[in-house]
Amino acid sequence: MYGVYVYIKSEPQLWTVGFYTPDGKWVSESSYECRDDAAERVHWLNGEGKPSDIMKDFFLDLSRMSGTGNGIGASTIAKLKAFAKEYGYL
Repeated sequence: MYGVYVYIKSEPQLWTVGFYTPDGKWVSESSYECRDDAAERVHWLNGEGKPSDIMKDFFLDLSRMSGTGNGIGASTIAKLKAFAKEYGYL
């Protein structure tokens, strides 16, 4: 790797993650429609957190929202957690 990963707004509704080579060439790694998703990917690629940390934060946020009238209930959160554990995300 040449440097740190960054994200750029590559199209009106698209954020692309990648890095620049020493000669200024852009090398893309992935693209996202949501800026926050691109930022999380950059955070992880730069060694500032494991994917499981992001998943744990996600479930913590869901747990905080449970019962707030947003349609996310405890049973839905439990199903998501079970899925994440089964497929190695947690």
